[in-house]
Amino acid sequence: MIPPKKPFNEEERLKALYSYSILDTLTEPDYDNIVTIASLVCDTPISSITLIDRDRQWFKSRKGLKNQETPRIEAFCAHAVAESSEIFMVENAAEDPRFHDYPNVLGDPKIAFYAGVPLIDEDGYALGTLCVIDNQPRKLDARQTQALKALSKQVMNLLELRRKRLQLEEALLQLHEKNKQLEEFALIAAHDIRSPITAIAGLTDFLTEGFNAEMNPEMREIVGILNKSSNKVVNLVDGILAYSRNRTANMPKQELKVKDLFEDLRGLFPTLNHEGLVLKTEVKTILVNTISLKQVLLNLITNGIKYNDKPGIKIELKLSEDSSKYTFVVKDNGMGIDNEHFDNIFHPFKKVHKEDRFGQTGNGIGLSTAKALVEEMGGKIAVESTVGEGSTFTFTVSKD
Repeated sequence: MIPPKKPFNEEERLKALYSYSILDTLTEPDYDNIVTIASLVCDTPISSITLIDRDRQWFKSRKGLKNQETPRIEAFCAHAVAESSEIFMVENAAEDPRFHDYPNVLGDPKIAFYAGVPLIDEDGYALGTLCVIDNQPRKLDARQTQALKALSKQVMNLLELRRKRLQLEEALLQLHEKNKQLEEFALIAAHDIRSPITAIAGLTDFLTEGFNAEMNPEMREIVGILNKSSNKVVNLVDGILAYSRNRTANMPKQELKVKDLFEDLRGLFPTLNHEGLVLKTEVKTILVNTISLKQVLLNLITNGIKYNDKPGIKIELKLSEDSSKYTFVVKDNGMGIDNEHFDNIFHPFKKVHKEDRFGQTGNGIGLSTAKALVEEMGGKIAVESTVGEGSTFTFTVSKD
């Protein structure tokens, strides 16, 4: 008995094999189909997809073989991997000095003929074989040999697809973990920052209200700047916290009367008269995540008011539906947005206007929050705008 040699790059070969995470996995139809086709084309009772591990040969798929694995030392496939030729063929094992006394030649499955095509990865490592076995001495013709080689390439295609899928899943898992860590850090940092900044803002309010008469103009100016800056930071931190909470919101859908929704929104903006906030729709009821929807509309209407330089603010809300979605349109007559900023306004902390109509600086959180909530509701959001005339935001909400 002549045991198979090991390739000179055995450790690297094993590392390549293990990268597919294929050993000891369950049977899969795609591999089983290839084994069946190989037996039919080559007219053999036995065939297998064999992977050569450190001390064993393991069958990913097999036809006509009882065991799931056998020792490497008596494996024909281990010889094929060691030689790594296009095809390794033994026409009559009983007369071949390398195999005549092998246990699987003298006993079950009584191998007389063997043909194996190595499974070569993209780096040239032989991982195993696609092989066919017969109990009678024989040969493969050119057509059968060509078919067996073609099928071995299909096995490698399946293995490569598996490895790429595993790599993608691992990358997505790492990305998810990094995003989770980043969100947790943002929340902790935001909470830690908010407390002292809120205290500073409160102290400056106290100084302004209680000691205004005792401060000279320069001191009042300094306290005013400090108050404005601290309130700006508090506003930014609150935006971060709201953005983080809204991204993880997962509220169930509820049926909502459109009339009630509009009245709730109108109640939040008492300074707008009936001409200032108008609803146009024929839809009576909607089934939505009410909290998320109200937050999106609140953000868009608030922006329409804050970034408006007209004496009379006008905001128009339209609602329509089809079989798969609701479509909301929020149109204002505000400052407008240059189209070069369209790709950026939905990203966190991206701001177009330095100040709103009240002289305050925004935090760039509102539209990114709106986009995140719309996407959680299975929809998309877009903007059309003309500088000096106003903006129109259109977003959809899935009915599914």
